[in-house]
Amino acid sequence: MKLHCGLLILFSHQLVASDWVSRGGDSYLEYVDFVSNDGVVQIEESPSGDFVYAGTSLSGNDAVDTITVYSKNPANGALTEAFAYTQGVAGVDGLTGINDIQITLDNSCLYVSSLKFIVPFDQDGHLAAFRVDSVSGSLSFVEAIDRLDPSNGNFTAPYKIALSSDNRFLYMAVSSEVMVFSVDVTDCQLTYVTKYAISGGGFGSDLVFDQSEDHLYVTLGTTGPPNSGGVVMFARDQMTGLLTPSEEYINGEDGIVDLENPVDLLLSGDGRYLYALAYDRDAVVVFTVDQLTSELTYDASYVNLTNGISGLIQPRRMAMSPDQDYLVIATQWDYNLVVFSRDQQDGSLVYESAYYDGQNGFDHMLGLSDILLSQDGFLYTTAVIDNAIQIINTHPEIDDVIFRDGFD
Repeated sequence: MKLHCGLLILFSHQLVASDWVSRGGDSYLEYVDFVSNDGVVQIEESPSGDFVYAGTSLSGNDAVDTITVYSKNPANGALTEAFAYTQGVAGVDGLTGINDIQITLDNSCLYVSSLKFIVPFDQDGHLAAFRVDSVSGSLSFVEAIDRLDPSNGNFTAPYKIALSSDNRFLYMAVSSEVMVFSVDVTDCQLTYVTKYAISGGGFGSDLVFDQSEDHLYVTLGTTGPPNSGGVVMFARDQMTGLLTPSEEYINGEDGIVDLENPVDLLLSGDGRYLYALAYDRDAVVVFTVDQLTSELTYDASYVNLTNGISGLIQPRRMAMSPDQDYLVIATQWDYNLVVFSRDQQDGSLVYESAYYDGQNGFDHMLGLSDILLSQDGFLYTTAVIDNAIQIINTHPEIDDVIFRDGFD
């Protein structure tokens, strides 16, 4: 699953450490199957856990700019296509170059950020809204906000989205700014509120709330000198949705190291630790979160080719096990998954293993772009080169066969 708005959604199937550990204590994952999906780049699960939504995009080609809705079999993780919504078909708009998909916690609205990555790449960016039928998982197109519309903030490159748990506000990282929209859950329409510059002009690629949702953390990516990067913290008014710049945590300052071009943030379920993937440093950086102020303190870095760590090249996305004992990381161009065990008391990580494309039964991981740990214990990865969603069992029995019942 993805941690949504800094809150841990309780799972109907709770994993325990023994589900992830076997054969002498080596953590492992078990390849199950895959589903073909041309150009798939994003994946998200409905709050109910009944459906998976996948976004496809190939360089802004309208023919594949699609959201596919899959029903999910909780017994074996199998996905069955139920619906598909394609750019330019039946009035659907705003899907050219899908970057992110997020669903309100009440399962009523789905939002998509998109940016066309064909030169000139910045001429076709949108924020699209859909109404969700919680029973069937189907979508109804509502609106697509054009990035050049001055009444909606005239934003730049739309990227990641964060939705408040009260379903009232949507925040979107757009290059060097954070956009704020109010949400009307009765019809899923958005109203532009304001926008905030990210200090230093860095590229904001991801954002996540602290546990109380009184603060918002935003990545500060590299548009400046080499080895740069950071995390910016905003204070948040939950009534108005407005933000106030609060703190900056910059690579190379105040003891912070290895935070080069962070691209993904994840808050632990108890809100005590923030994890950042440093794409240009091949590293995971850990911060302690002050439980009173939400300020960050640098704790540690876990860098590829140090202390036995391997396979952590250009980490792109991460997910945490429901029991909070394991962190799984998808690397974009090394085509593998890296597993760390985690100490919940101090937030520290221990490298366990790496799972490479084409080895030990694993396949369809060329061009990993997103990762989802579902509520019933299955891990899904999207691979834009292999054009596939891979299904992985995170709690296999020792005597299980690789392909479980229910698959051909």
